[in-house]
Amino acid sequence: MLNNHSLTGMLEPCMATLSPSSKDETRVATGQKEIMKKKAQTLLDAFCLSKSEIDYFSYYFKLIDTLPIPAEPKTLTTNTLPLMPAKQRTLVLDLDETLVYATDEFDLNPNPLNVTEYKLRPGLHKFLDEVSPLYEIVLFTASTEKHANALLQAINRKKQYFTAMFYRSACTFVNGHYVKDLRVFQKQRSLKNMILVDDSLISLAFNLDNGIAVKPYLGEAVDDELSLLSKYLKTLAKASDMRAINAQTFKLNKLKKILDLASS
Repeated sequence: MLNNHSLTGMLEPCMATLSPSSKDETRVATGQKEIMKKKAQTLLDAFCLSKSEIDYFSYYFKLIDTLPIPAEPKTLTTNTLPLMPAKQRTLVLDLDETLVYATDEFDLNPNPLNVTEYKLRPGLHKFLDEVSPLYEIVLFTASTEKHANALLQAINRKKQYFTAMFYRSACTFVNGHYVKDLRVFQKQRSLKNMILVDDSLISLAFNLDNGIAVKPYLGEAVDDELSLLSKYLKTLAKASDMRAINAQTFKLNKLKKILDLASS
């Protein structure tokens, strides 16, 4: 997970089911609120997060609360998803710091031949080869089209992995942040069969149950995040409702509720 918390810990969650809802919490008296806060802390302890990780999630979940979800998703006018069998799964992947790392110099002059100015995440091609038979793979990046296409040339040297590419213009810009709203695809895909992988919680803000937040890749020579992710996605592809299983596994919405309750 983010903030150097690997997928390993989050793929074996030890948390119990959250019993109090936010609506229930608002109805209780002050004394009961203290009891609820203590219970929230107990539930939070089961996530096995460090203090810095708790602070990280608390900060970004509070930020997410300031990002109103539009009543209707934006309409994509320049690119759409192709027709596909109804039972096929869709894997939506972020680009920068999820699959690759690019230096500031690369941003100034995007060129896939400048191999010293970008790094592919270790195991990237093996990961794509393993999941492509199971998923339709879609790129969804908050980067510009020029930047993303230069990196895609490096990724796609062996073969074309991505069914479609969506860039910054497809993101929803809210209060200074780019959010990847999967509802832009809902007329073409069932959201229960879509998973969004990103290194930014903000990108996942409108679809936490569909989201997998990976550790940011900053060019390290040793990194096993994609290997862990591949194992999980192979199992997830067997589910009739991937969103429900993913929500039960990572519990981002429940973690958000617990942190809200603990800080109230």
